[in-house]
Amino acid sequence: MKRAAVEEKKTKGGIIVIEKQEGELKLPNFGVVLAVSDKDNTGAKPLVKKGDIVYFFDFTGKEAEYELEKFLVLKESDIYAVVEK
Repeated sequence: MKRAAVEEKKTKGGIIVIEKQEGELKLPNFGVVLAVSDKDNTGAKPLVKKGDIVYFFDFTGKEAEYELEKFLVLKESDIYAVVEK
């Protein structure tokens, strides 16, 4: 899962400032599914598929970094909505 882009501002000195909400960092809780396993832990076929835009609960999933890019690994139960195309 690739988290949606966060609005950021860059100062003249090159420091990146991410917008904060009420003093806390607010990351978007939606993103694009990049990969899905064939079966979940119960053996059932997942309901989401590669390319789906999904909304997920705050403070869920596990962040992973690959080739200097951050990704979010989620369980299907962490997703509460799939955007219809």
